[in-house]
Amino acid sequence: MPYEQCVGIVQESGRPVEKVYTGGGSDDPACVVASDGTGRFYVANRGTGQIIPVRKPGNVLEPAISVPASLTLHSIAVDHSRLRLYAGCQGNPALGMPDQVLVIDINPASETYHTIIDQFDLPQGCPSRRMAVNEVTNRVYTVGGETLAILDVGPRQVRTFQIQPMTEHVAVDPVANLVWVLRTFASGYGEWNNWYVLVDGATEQITGIWKD
Repeated sequence: MPYEQCVGIVQESGRPVEKVYTGGGSDDPACVVASDGTGRFYVANRGTGQIIPVRKPGNVLEPAISVPASLTLHSIAVDHSRLRLYAGCQGNPALGMPDQVLVIDINPASETYHTIIDQFDLPQGCPSRRMAVNEVTNRVYTVGGETLAILDVGPRQVRTFQIQPMTEHVAVDPVANLVWVLRTFASGYGEWNNWYVLVDGATEQITGIWKD
């Protein structure tokens, strides 16, 4: 599906998969998230630097949301409670542009609907390959390279710490206030090893590591 530059929608009734063509580059879409409260889902196209809103029912493509040309779009995540879409982007050091997380208003009743309303600058080397939102604590977690970044949205603080050798994915348990990070590295035998790192969201300390 990703190589067809489309999103596949699986029908619960068992009907055939429905394709929605959303454009982009050869490897797009890079990421897809749903916002059930607004009746839309959002498609991140890295090749064009655009986020495509798709309105349901009917799968109507709405005008694209473009990120600045100096940024490379990698991932998106939704805060369903506050109707915010977070876009993780890799910066361009040659142009003095840091890695960033953009905040986009997805409240249809807002005057700033589908526009970028804020941004968080990240330390160099944290390009937000994957993201997760804890709506209870109003924090956004991003991983990229060897870094886990914590965006404390309310006071607008950014904290980071290293999780070596390479972070791949992140997920949160909002009720228990836990953060799961998948890290990978190549063994001496040419195989990839997966390790799961558990971070306490309250203390921001690693509390466990498990091998897959």
